[in-house]
Order: sequence, then structure tokens, then C-alpha cells
Amino acid sequence: QVNEPIAIVGAGCVVPGANDVASFWENVRAARQSLVPVPGSAWDHRLFHSADRGAPDRTVAERAGFVTDFRFDWRRFRVPPADAAAVNPMQWMVLEAGAQALEGLSAIPRETTGIILGSTGLGWQPDSGLRIRLEEMLDAVRESEAFGALPPHLQQEALERTARQLRARFKEVSEDNVVGASASVAVRALRDGELDLAVTGGVSERLGPLELIAFSKLGGLSAGGIHPFDARADGTLLGEGAVLFALKRLSDAERDRDRILGVL
Repeated sequence: QVNEPIAIVGAGCVVPGANDVASFWENVRAARQSLVPVPGSAWDHRLFHSADRGAPDRTVAERAGFVTDFRFDWRRFRVPPADAAAVNPMQWMVLEAGAQALEGLSAIPRETTGIILGSTGLGWQPDSGLRIRLEEMLDAVRESEAFGALPPHLQQEALERTARQLRARFKEVSEDNVVGASASVAVRALRDGELDLAVTGGVSERLGPLELIAFSKLGGLSAGGIHPFDARADGTLLGEGAVLFALKRLSDAERDRDRILGVL
């Protein structure tokens, strides 16, 4: 039905300062600040920062949100240790958040479960953003297949890997860079009867200098902090992490006696 209510029946997250939803809400209640000065272990931010918004290849932002204490439990998910060490860590954050979202559900329809993920970021390799920009410059000089291969984006691999781990039917209806749109796609798929359970949400890649520079040049980043609905507001700040929700039609959630966290 076009307007059938959709129930949120699960949630999971790996975000700065919180590796699960309970920890996240505890941080909110305690007013803990998870946006921190860029640590030296990430990069030397002095090379990329300037208080001048017009300075080329510089960002005004000094703070961001970094996931620093997440440890993937490869034994729980039966992933070989070599794979756990070699694969983009963001994929494991997506898998962990998805598993959290499905915990406690009384019924998981494996054949009609879809994973719909919105993502943003340029990649976890330190030089991913540079290679993308280099490709654009080289294209202006010459066209060559040798320069045509870009590093793979996490999104496709993360969706497929998460679907395999959760034994869900893989549904390729991802929305790149539009996290909010992924929830809209999920709701539509549930109302159309294409899915009976949707795991949906967003992931923000590991941050690098290029993300902060790009968003700063768009005028979207704050030079200080985030001040919603406040005269001091001058932009937002970026953070890493993954947040996923499990959605069902409300009638199905009530039938399955699922815990309902909210209704859309």
C-alpha cells in the first residue's frame, strides 16, 4: 500500500566514540563531544589547514569525527584473519552495524530481505583521492587505458559482503552520496511488496584531507564547531562511521511481535 506505515525494528552503529547504539545514546545523554582535532595519527593537518577560506587546497575545518577504537570480531563472523586485516575496515563496520540492527528480530525472511546503503567518501587508501584527481588531470593531456582504472569504491563490496554474512538476498539499489535517499528506496520497496525486511542506512568512509578540503571549498564546513539553530552556526563537520536500521511494514512487525523503535 502506498501509505502503509513502516516500523523501525532494529538499529546498529559504529560511529566516533560509540560502537553500538547504547553507547551512542549514553554519549548524547552525557553531552560527550566526539568531534576532535585531527590527530597526528591520521595525517599532518598543518599541511592542509588555513583560516582563510579562499586559500587554495586548504580547509578551514580543524575538527572531525574519527572511529579509533573499533575492533572487528573476525571469529564471530567467521572471516579469515588475513581477510580481516586486508579488507577496507569500513566494510567490517557496515557488517557490525547491520548485525546489530538484526539482533532480536523474531523473523528474518531471508529471500525477501534487502540491504540498501547510501555512502560517501573517496576510499580508505591514503592516496585514493589524489589518484582520482590525477586521473582528471591526465585526461586533459591524453587518454589512456593505463590511467582509466580507479581504486574500487567500498560500496559494492560492502553490500555484497554484508548480504553474504547475513544470508540475505542482495539487492543492488544503493544510493551513492545520498544517505537519506537510501531510506526512501527501502520504504518504497517495502510498500511495493518487493521486500519484507530492509536493512538501510549510511556509511561515511575513512576521512582524508581531500574530503575536508572539498567540503570546505563548497562552503559547507565550520571553522570551529557545530551549532544547530544558533546564530554562531557557520557549517557542519565530517565524521566516519556506519549507521543502519532494520525496517518492516508495521503490520508485519506487529504480527512478528518485533520491538518497534519508531514508525515512518
